[in-house]
Amino acid sequence: MFTPADFKLSDVLGIAGATIGIIIAGGILLQCMTTKYIAIFDRYRGLAGELRGNQISDSRRYHLRNEITNYRRQIVYLNFSSILIGVALLFFLLTVAVAGLSVIYPQDKIFRSIGTFGLFVGLALIGGGISLLVCESLVQRHGIGKESSDLEGLPSPEEAIRT
Repeated sequence: MFTPADFKLSDVLGIAGATIGIIIAGGILLQCMTTKYIAIFDRYRGLAGELRGNQISDSRRYHLRNEITNYRRQIVYLNFSSILIGVALLFFLLTVAVAGLSVIYPQDKIFRSIGTFGLFVGLALIGGGISLLVCESLVQRHGIGKESSDLEGLPSPEEAIRT
């Protein structure tokens, strides 16, 4: 068991190349979500600060609570999505390491099994993270109308699309 084969480093790197591409793409996706998360959290914090102030009308207070609720929901979706994608990246790193071991020890099928498992779990986690990102976008879309609902004379989101 675990007898190393004669291999070239280029073989190991070639096997790991595709998974490294997925890791880079996942890292870019994670950065995009982090940027979005920071912007939404800053807006959430600003609205919460405005709500804590005593110099706003009851109508504005009502609308602020709706907006804060929407932003909180977006933050939760983005947070869980970031966690899923972060864990997926860890699984992809495991897959790269195990893929290298499967080249070094080709007769031991356990490395292929672990690598395949890691790859598919990582892909499933990426899918879950993207699904939550879509949910967050739907919440954001719903919140666009509420953001300016206390202002008069502005077109509704539906009217804005038509013009």
